[in-house]
Amino acid sequence: IAMAYITGRRPGEIVRLDNDPVAYDSAGDPYLIWYRLKNGGGTTGQRVQGTRIPLSPEAVQLIRDWQEYQLANSITSDWMFPNVLNERSTKHIAANKVTDAVKALVKIIPDYTPAVEGASGAMLNFNLDTLDAYCFRHGFAQRHADAIDEYGHRLFEPRVLQELMDHRHSATTAGYYEITARDLKQAVSRVPIRQFDIFGKNQPADQERSDFTPVPGKRGGHCVDPQVMQGRACPVDEDCELCTNYRVDVTERRSTLYRQDQLRVQKERMILLGTPQIKVDCTQARIDSCQIILDAIDYHLDSLDDETRAEYERLDEQLAEMEDGFRVHTINLRDIIKEIGQ
Repeated sequence: IAMAYITGRRPGEIVRLDNDPVAYDSAGDPYLIWYRLKNGGGTTGQRVQGTRIPLSPEAVQLIRDWQEYQLANSITSDWMFPNVLNERSTKHIAANKVTDAVKALVKIIPDYTPAVEGASGAMLNFNLDTLDAYCFRHGFAQRHADAIDEYGHRLFEPRVLQELMDHRHSATTAGYYEITARDLKQAVSRVPIRQFDIFGKNQPADQERSDFTPVPGKRGGHCVDPQVMQGRACPVDEDCELCTNYRVDVTERRSTLYRQDQLRVQKERMILLGTPQIKVDCTQARIDSCQIILDAIDYHLDSLDDETRAEYERLDEQLAEMEDGFRVHTINLRDIIKEIGQ
């Protein structure tokens, strides 16, 4: 189980590790020697050495401890995990033994682990029965996707992870990890950052600074008013779409659409309640401002080359899937009433 967690190898590859799978590169850094099976696998497949998997000092020590355990128990074999029931341990254990070990671990986990509280304060319920040997492979991929350096910069490179996972297609690797909303935005930032004001004009923007200027309590949008950034009251009473200090990033198109829909609903309620026309007109102006920003973003996206635009669209779809899990879902009564009327 530890080797599955550390290396991310498949169960069949774990059980086929040599007795001493540690090697060192020219810089003296340790890496794992492992083999994939080609031409049918099983016992007849040809062993082909896989990509070097870097090992931490702790991982190397774990392997050394296991080797000492084998020596202490008079176990000699060419395999790291020999089948001790086999004469002279010339065969390795079966891959399903890894799954059996995971099942055995799952049975005792509840006795040693406390309940976990999520970010919202609710207790998280994990169905341990769904755990299998491949969960550790997914964990290996997620750790690499989340890796950052000492300055907080992401180290994740999709093509590198694809090679480490030994996948032919990048789409397969993508299914092994999740990308956070912040990660998506950072990925899109490879395209020169673009922020638009309420007039649809492109305004200078600083990628580092934009992380500190989001409008409180709203999805998307940035405020560059110095006083508001210092925590003082908003001069336009948070009617952001009417303020010249309001900015929307090209990656916030979806949230701007969401905001525009909210304002349309708000306007309808105002009309039904007999709200003074000046307030209704103000809300309509905010709706129009959203449309100006959306048109500017669409124009910018249309000006991008096909590859860059396709990358943005792919990331935008992933962000939409993530947001869907946190969005408050509503029922559109108007559509239901129309269907009943028909």
